[in-house]
Amino acid sequence: MKDLSMEYFSHILIPTSGKNMTQKSALFLFSILVCQVCLIFNGNYVSAQPQKIYVQFLKEDDYSAPVGYSKSLNCYVHGELSYLQTVRAQIVKVNKDGNDVILSEAKNSNFPSLYRVDLHKLYSFPPSKLHITFTILSVQTGDDADFICRVVDLNGDVIEDTVKLVVFKRPSEIFCIKKNIFNEVEITCQSSVYPKGHCDVVQANHPDSISSNVMYNQYQEANGIYTTSCTVRISRFGSNVYVVIYPDMKEGKNFTAYSEIISQASSVAYVTFTANKNYGDVTVDSGDDVDFKCKMRGSGVIPYGSVYFFKQSLSGDLMKLLVKNTAAKELEYEIEEMTCDHEGYYYCQYGYDSESQEKIRVRVKTCSASSDSDFENKYLQRNLIIICVLVSAGGLAFIVGIIVCIFCCVRHHRRQRQPRSGNNGFILSVPTRGT
Repeated sequence: MKDLSMEYFSHILIPTSGKNMTQKSALFLFSILVCQVCLIFNGNYVSAQPQKIYVQFLKEDDYSAPVGYSKSLNCYVHGELSYLQTVRAQIVKVNKDGNDVILSEAKNSNFPSLYRVDLHKLYSFPPSKLHITFTILSVQTGDDADFICRVVDLNGDVIEDTVKLVVFKRPSEIFCIKKNIFNEVEITCQSSVYPKGHCDVVQANHPDSISSNVMYNQYQEANGIYTTSCTVRISRFGSNVYVVIYPDMKEGKNFTAYSEIISQASSVAYVTFTANKNYGDVTVDSGDDVDFKCKMRGSGVIPYGSVYFFKQSLSGDLMKLLVKNTAAKELEYEIEEMTCDHEGYYYCQYGYDSESQEKIRVRVKTCSASSDSDFENKYLQRNLIIICVLVSAGGLAFIVGIIVCIFCCVRHHRRQRQPRSGNNGFILSVPTRGT
C-alpha cells in the first residue's frame, strides 16, 4: 500500500508541478508583454513631447513701430520634426482688460484682414525648427500690447513666449536743420509724441563719415512709454544728411521715433525770399500783415527736397521751425497782425546746404523804437558807470600819490636836519694858513 500511495502521489505531483510552471511562464510572458506595451506607449509619448521643446521670439527684432507702419513678429518653435508636424500655432494679443484674444492660427485662415500669419520654413535637419511670421499690416494704437506666440500639441499642452510691442505716434512736425559758420547742426524737433510739443535745440558737430550722437534730457514722459532722455543721431551719406531721433524706452531699448533724409542742394540752386514783396529787411506798423514768399530756383532743385522756414529772435536765440514743405519749390507764410513777439530774423532754406538760405529781418516800429531807446539808455548807463569808475580810480590814485610824496619829503627833510652823532669821533679839524 505504501508503494502504491507514493506512486499515486508522485503521479499527482508531476502534473501539479507542471501546472505551476505553466502559470509562472504565463505570468512571465504577460509581464514581458506589459513592459513592451509600456515601452511602446512611452516611446510614443516621448516622441510626441520631446524634452527640448521651446518657443521663442527672435530677440534681435525691435518690437516697436510707429502708427501706420507694417511690423512683423518672428517666432521660432524648436523641437523634433515629428512633433512640429502635429502642433497648432496661435498668435494671441492681450487686450487692455488682460484677456487673451486669438488673432489667428496657422491652420486657420479666418483672422482679421489687418493681420497676416505665415507658417513656413519647417526645417527637417536637427535641431528642427518651425518659423512663424506674424505681420501687422498697419500698426494702430490698439496694438500697443503683449503678443503671445503659442503652440498647442495633440495632448492639449501649451508652450508659449510673450513679447511687448510698443507703438508710438508719428511726429506731427519735424526739425529745423541749419549749418552755421561753426560747421554745426542745429536741430529743433516739435513732436506730438511729447505733451508740450517742443524739444530743446541740440547742437552737434557736422558729420563727415561717422555718426554723431548727442544726449539731452528735456523730454517729458508720454503715455508711460518714454524716459526723460533722447538720442539724436546725425550721419551723412554722400550728399544727403540722415537724421534720426531715438526716445529711450523704459525697457532700456531704443527705437526710431522719426527719421528723415535732408537732401543737400546743388551749388547752382538759390533762393528768392521776399516779405511783402520786398527782398530786403522790412519795418512794419503794429497790427500790419506780413506775407513771406520763398521760391527755389536753379538746376540743383531736386523733386524730393524740402523747403524750411524758421524764425530767430532779434536777440540771437536759437531758431524755431515754423513750416516745412516737402517735394515743393515754393513756400508761402503769412503773419496776421504783427506784434512785438513777431519781430526777428526769418529764414528760408532749401535742403541742408546753408548756401541756399536767405534771411530777412522784420521789425515793428513801436517795438523797435522802444527797444532802440532801451538799448541806448543801457549803453549810456554802461558808459557812465565806466567813466565814474575810471575817474574814481584815477582820483584815488592821485590822492594816494600825493600822500606818499608828502610823507617821503617830510621824512627826508628830518633826516637832513638831524646831527650825525655816530661820526663825531672821526671829525678832523684841518688847520688853515691863518692859524
